[in-house]
Amino acid sequence: QLQWTRKDDMQHDYYRPAAWHHFKAGLDDDGRMIAFDHHFITFGKDGETVNGANLSPDHYPAGLVPNFRFRQSLVDINVPTGPWRSPGHSAYGWVYQGFFDEVALAAGRDPLEWRLDLLSRSYGDTQLDLQRATDVLKLAAKKAGWGTKALDSGRAQGVAFHHDHGGYVAYVVEVAAEGSRVNVEKVFAAVDIGPVINLSGAKNQVEGGFVDGLSTANLEITFANGAVQQSNFDDYELLRIGQAPEIDVEFIQSDNRPSGLGEPPVAPAAPAVLNAVYAATGTRVRTLPFSRAGISV
Repeated sequence: QLQWTRKDDMQHDYYRPAAWHHFKAGLDDDGRMIAFDHHFITFGKDGETVNGANLSPDHYPAGLVPNFRFRQSLVDINVPTGPWRSPGHSAYGWVYQGFFDEVALAAGRDPLEWRLDLLSRSYGDTQLDLQRATDVLKLAAKKAGWGTKALDSGRAQGVAFHHDHGGYVAYVVEVAAEGSRVNVEKVFAAVDIGPVINLSGAKNQVEGGFVDGLSTANLEITFANGAVQQSNFDDYELLRIGQAPEIDVEFIQSDNRPSGLGEPPVAPAAPAVLNAVYAATGTRVRTLPFSRAGISV
């Protein structure tokens, strides 16, 4: 029988690969995105992305803008890598949704309204069912009172949406900020994964997925002299029970083909929080963990 300690496991594992993203967007006179350029830089070996680093060029917003370009550059690495939960969407979903908020701001438009407008037409094949994506965004916004709810000073909301593994998930997150300290207080979730039979189990998956996404947005693995520095939960601090926000989940019951639910709730968690952080503090988070932007969540 072989037993590994937590230190052994954390310091001799497969790690989710890092990435850098460079985006450009072109807007028309109405503030609608008509051009999208994405340069994706990640790790590779022998001309191929390493395990866990793949990003499809067909990822949303492909097909939703008339001018779309995706490019990829690879950096050699010898560290063993692999996917994490979602499996790769949680690594890059926050980047897209954070950038979309910045584009909406540059266009002078509401972030929710801008997203809905982007989903209102297509210019070719897209991985999304545009109506299902629209419906979860509208439901989450309605539950949260987006644009109508009066919020005290230092409180704000952020929105994010993601689609993966056949599931559609939108979050509106409400935060309270005191300086650089941000407390995630309330989450409004709208989910479409087709027919839901075990409602309590499904809600548990969404709640756990959000907490997982928020927790790891505060964490990183670092190396020194070729070795992993983190070894246990004292220097890799997962979210505690008392830090978990209240999560209000509602499902759109449909006759669509059922999808998984272990993966889709994870990816939109971090971007919904970081968009709310910007609305509350004026600090735009463009790198994870949050601490690198001087934000404590």
